[in-house]
Amino acid sequence: MRNNKGAKARKCERKPMGRSATVLALTLMMGAPLSVFAVAAPAAAHIDDAAYEGHYWIGGEFLGTEGDVNIVQAEITVPTMYPNSADQYYVMLSIWDNADMYDQIGFSGWNGAWGVTWAGLNCDVSNNNFNRNAYTLTRGQTYIFQMQIGVNGDVGWSVTNLQTMTIVWTRWENHAGANDFLREHLTDCAGGGLGYTVYEEPYTVHDQEIPSWNFEFAYIAAEYVPTLDWNPWAVADSGESLPSTSNQPDPIVIVGSDPNNGNVVIWNQWFGLRSDWHAGITIEQGTTSWYDNAAYNVLLNPDDIWSTDCGSSCDVTLDFESLPPSWSGMLDDSQETPPWAVELTLWPPANANLGTYEVV
Repeated sequence: MRNNKGAKARKCERKPMGRSATVLALTLMMGAPLSVFAVAAPAAAHIDDAAYEGHYWIGGEFLGTEGDVNIVQAEITVPTMYPNSADQYYVMLSIWDNADMYDQIGFSGWNGAWGVTWAGLNCDVSNNNFNRNAYTLTRGQTYIFQMQIGVNGDVGWSVTNLQTMTIVWTRWENHAGANDFLREHLTDCAGGGLGYTVYEEPYTVHDQEIPSWNFEFAYIAAEYVPTLDWNPWAVADSGESLPSTSNQPDPIVIVGSDPNNGNVVIWNQWFGLRSDWHAGITIEQGTTSWYDNAAYNVLLNPDDIWSTDCGSSCDVTLDFESLPPSWSGMLDDSQETPPWAVELTLWPPANANLGTYEVV
């Protein structure tokens, strides 16, 4: 659960912390903000063969003005489907208090469930004062994950359903000598390490080497004032490595896309479009999640779109010869003479399985 050094980490227990006459030659890899309804691949597909086993963190580190605060929070939406039944990872907001305790709030995708995760770990992370599934969260709901601290050392963790503004879970305990959270970049505890952070923390992932969902920490705030100064950050635990996604984009950390409210997005989801000579267009699914009613728009404007027997005045019309079952698509060849410009729109079904699909 704890990252011990900004650039290096100490090993610890799994605590939170349509083909046509036209010849296409192009390679496009693109991310898409997918946001409607997720459908996961079959949970047992690779249950005994994890795509990633190790330990890493990826998210945002705080680089703003330091100071003492009494309340920190973030809003996070729980995915609409269950995690793989053998996945093990956390999505956490973490900060130290002035009694050298590492306080954390968020949730886990652990063995098929989304559960509230809290922790109050001592300086060397040797205690086991945490629970990775203190309360089962409702899929598709947005929650406010909050921690607060009082002058007498009482530390409180709470989770509020943002839709109903109902507190669904709380916990209190006393950290002797504590009266503030330390909003700082680095901590002095146990030789130093990162302080105020938000991140995902995978140990085991099965359907692919990164989690199947995007996670956005929205309205990250201290004393109800948005925290705006975040820097992308990723590190593997000592002796471990970051995921190596062959021919796939790595997870991306996006900071400040909501510049007024303080947010960090861990973007794990993507898809790719590829075409080879005379091979048609291939859609490569890069994650385990497709979204219902989502249209994927791609503008095709390759330089090598004409063949050797076609001069600069050739007119080219594109059409679909076949689509995968239950798919629909549209081609808009708005410019039919060189340089050709073609917009491809595809609607894959919500229950599309993992794999490669040809659009001819």
